[in-house]
Amino acid sequence: MSNDTVHGTCETECSCIPASRAVRDYRAKSRQLRRHAGRCLIVWIGVCLTWSAARAEEYRYPYRDPYLATATSALLDGNRQSSRPRRLAVHVPGLAGRNELPTLEGRGNLSVAFYPQSRPAPLLFILPGIGSSAYAGLGTYFAELFQQQGFHIVVMPSPMSWSFGLAASRSGAPGFAPDDARDLYDAMQRTLTVLEACHKVEPTRIALMGPAWAHLKAPISASSMPPSR
Repeated sequence: MSNDTVHGTCETECSCIPASRAVRDYRAKSRQLRRHAGRCLIVWIGVCLTWSAARAEEYRYPYRDPYLATATSALLDGNRQSSRPRRLAVHVPGLAGRNELPTLEGRGNLSVAFYPQSRPAPLLFILPGIGSSAYAGLGTYFAELFQQQGFHIVVMPSPMSWSFGLAASRSGAPGFAPDDARDLYDAMQRTLTVLEACHKVEPTRIALMGPAWAHLKAPISASSMPPSR
């Protein structure tokens, strides 16, 4: 009786030994594969970082400070480290009677930023973002960029700015896009007349662009321009 019992136990132990060894071998191979995959991943990341650093070194971005090199800072002050192009403040006559409004006497003219070329060149009107003036923000960045490419540049104030509302908005309460676009087109026409008469500008062609809110008004204003423009 005892011999049978011992014999049965030995058979069970013998059959378990190969199974447990296979499990240990499988786990060891799994650990080796994971270590190998980890090494490959580290090598791959290192190669990518090295390649990215080489590409970044080739791209001569003007900012070294990573905090200064954010999208907002770069767009608003893209050429801070280089000389600024010449910019003139041009005062365009506003709507009749706007210069005589009580407490606002003498403020009824529309002030635009003009970046001239010394020769006949295309003229680009830039419409800034909502509420912006002609002398700050994205408009100035784009003005400097395109002035370097050979354009006359005029940056208009936003129709939602107080200066445009006072000098050029017929309703005096901007915000309705079709009316704002018509007021904007009339203001650009008056601006062009002043530039041709007082600054001897000879535009070879006229273009129009604008970011943000200006995207809504630019197509309407452009549709009002005669084909020759």
